[in-house]
Amino acid sequence: MRWLNNASATCRGHCLLVKDSSSFLLPPPRMLCSYEEKEKRTKKLRRKNKINMKEEKAEEEEVETKLNEEEKKENN
Repeated sequence: MRWLNNASATCRGHCLLVKDSSSFLLPPPRMLCSYEEKEKRTKKLRRKNKINMKEEKAEEEEVETKLNEEEKKENN
């Protein structure tokens, strides 16, 4: 058995496919290899985390401004 680094457009060369006795096994069209699926998931998670972090920062800033306003009122 021989290994083939498949450089097709669907897989971008991340898959190692086993050579069958008759021909090379190729992925079906538009099928993502496990590397690309993992990359896609991590990108989604990063995007989600960025959005969550922005929301948390906005909430923290709101709380800080409210606390600062309350302190000013108490001092006056």
